[in-house]
Amino acid sequence: MTVKHTSASVTIKAAPSPPPPEGPQLSQEEQDLLEATQKANCTKILEALQTGVNPNIRDPKGRTPLHFMSGVGLAPGVVLLIHFGADVEARDEDGLAPIHMAAGYANAQTLRVLVAAGADANVTATAQGTPLSVVLQLGEYQLKAFIEEKKGALQRFKKKDDKLEKLKACLEVLEDPQAVRDDTKWDDYLEDVLKTITVTAPKLEEEAAAA
Repeated sequence: MTVKHTSASVTIKAAPSPPPPEGPQLSQEEQDLLEATQKANCTKILEALQTGVNPNIRDPKGRTPLHFMSGVGLAPGVVLLIHFGADVEARDEDGLAPIHMAAGYANAQTLRVLVAAGADANVTATAQGTPLSVVLQLGEYQLKAFIEEKKGALQRFKKKDDKLEKLKACLEVLEDPQAVRDDTKWDDYLEDVLKTITVTAPKLEEEAAAA
């Protein structure tokens, strides 16, 4: 198996659902891919991609399925989209690449996949800057919030802040992207994703039938 390579408020919140596309009517395959992306369903994403559908379809704001999977933080879905030719450098109308989405929602594993696939860790968007600057800004905001919340109860500082830990993991990826690429075996990534889909898909179908 081979993998194809393609070389503001500062809050961490749930990634948005993609709006329905406008303009030319989508084919059934494109609709299937969009629906699978909206539902973050890797099995359906794979089925749609295997039909040969274009993985770089865009919504009215110029966002691709890879933008949404990166924001949601579904790393297996990101692996599948890249394997089938998704453009890791695609920009939406605000100049944001998928890596900005992963950084903005503190999705470290998704960041790792994008960087390993060749996404530019230093890509700049006009309003947001680089992915690293996005993470640093989020970290500064979250640290201040954490300190305010714990003020007057210093003994509780031993408790970790989950959001700060996620941002720290993102920093580790963005500060040395070459190390991430050197450590990544793409065939293993893809094989793990396909194995997971093979194991979980029948179980999900059984649960749906029994519901």
